[in-house]
Amino acid sequence: MIGRETFWKTGVTAHGVLPVVKWKIAVVNCSNPGGVKKEARVVRASGKDPVLWAVDTTHCGIFQCTVESVWGCDLLGLFRFRMKRPLPVTLAVLPQPECPKPVPQMPDLALSRSMVPKRDGGSAEDYELREYRPGDPMRMVHWKRSAQTGDLIVREPLEPRSIYASLSFSISPDAEEMDSVLGQLYWLSRRLLRLGVRHLIVWSCAGDGKKYAAQLELGEDLEQLLLLLLHAPADETCAKRAQTFTGQVDWHYEIRPRRKERTE
Repeated sequence: MIGRETFWKTGVTAHGVLPVVKWKIAVVNCSNPGGVKKEARVVRASGKDPVLWAVDTTHCGIFQCTVESVWGCDLLGLFRFRMKRPLPVTLAVLPQPECPKPVPQMPDLALSRSMVPKRDGGSAEDYELREYRPGDPMRMVHWKRSAQTGDLIVREPLEPRSIYASLSFSISPDAEEMDSVLGQLYWLSRRLLRLGVRHLIVWSCAGDGKKYAAQLELGEDLEQLLLLLLHAPADETCAKRAQTFTGQVDWHYEIRPRRKERTE
């Protein structure tokens, strides 16, 4: 998370007659296509304490640490051979939840207490009576009421109405603005999930003119979305979802970046 002290921990255990290992490490910011690549050459003897390397947590991002080369050698450096490299390790720096200012009024939960016709039909404890419409299954007919009125009357099953919300924003190339946008998204989305409100996240990337979307219903989906936005915001699957969404939205909020005030 932004601002949290975090370290890469690198170490090696050499087996055999060559007690010294030299390795080259590279760290790349995967969130930025032109991410800065940092390298370090370290010489450590087998059995020594591991090397700690501070991670830059100033801004959101996804970093990948790769061991580019590993060599084992004798104390004098006369003989050496390549050793097997470990797999790359990825680390995500997530945003701090940031409350929007002013705080938006959240969706009206009273809407969820209203009843609407059940989308998939079937049976339900709650229902309303209405006149027969062509295509209604005969099992829905209320025969007693139909006999009383002389017209076909059917039971229409009802279910509680689901509130649906949406959040929208634009991907910014400015790291500080992106920290603010993702921080507000984190805060708002967690709040909606705690209220039990399903919601759609819609975003756009500068320059491509496309809309992207993801639907959130479970708490664990939120962190997966944050990782996607940091690593690959222009996802074609998300673009198709934005084009095909036709649901009704009861509440919408557009997230705008807020720059932090600088003290002289």
